[in-house]
Amino acid sequence: MNDIIKGLIITVFGGIIVVGFEYGYIPLPFKVSQPNPPIYQPTDTTQPPIGTGTNISTPQPPLPKGNAVQTADEKRLRQAAVNVVHSYYEALNRNDADSALSKRIGVKKPQKVRNLIRYIDWFRINKVSLNSFSSNYATVSIDVTGKQKTRRPERWVGTIDLEKVGGEWKITKLKLSRY
Repeated sequence: MNDIIKGLIITVFGGIIVVGFEYGYIPLPFKVSQPNPPIYQPTDTTQPPIGTGTNISTPQPPLPKGNAVQTADEKRLRQAAVNVVHSYYEALNRNDADSALSKRIGVKKPQKVRNLIRYIDWFRINKVSLNSFSSNYATVSIDVTGKQKTRRPERWVGTIDLEKVGGEWKITKLKLSRY
């Protein structure tokens, strides 16, 4: 009995009491009839609150299934993948081949791509959204309209695959078709 009580941690999250044991935790919903008391805010942040040790971890309630809750880091990573696609098209608008190619990996004929970029007049992203995401891979859906200097505008739709390389998102494959 002492071993069970020794590892017992009780935490309150809104309307759920989480009872943590050495081997797991149990969420117990309850109805709040009065406002929660103020959260303890230590004035000396170098020391843990009284009654806690440095090796005690507070159990967290289970996350909802699916993508209902995202951490701030995950949101930042998701946005970073989409931002690379935006940066790529901004570089194309500036006819900046070096910057555009720096956003990609695995380009088989970079000189051919550099020559094509010289003839770009403009690009406009009509719609961009994240299709799939993991910590190292992402797929972005895109609908983009572009114009070469001597041609009429063309609309392209499809997906762009990205991979995290050296801590940065890089475009690995453009799978676009004329719309």
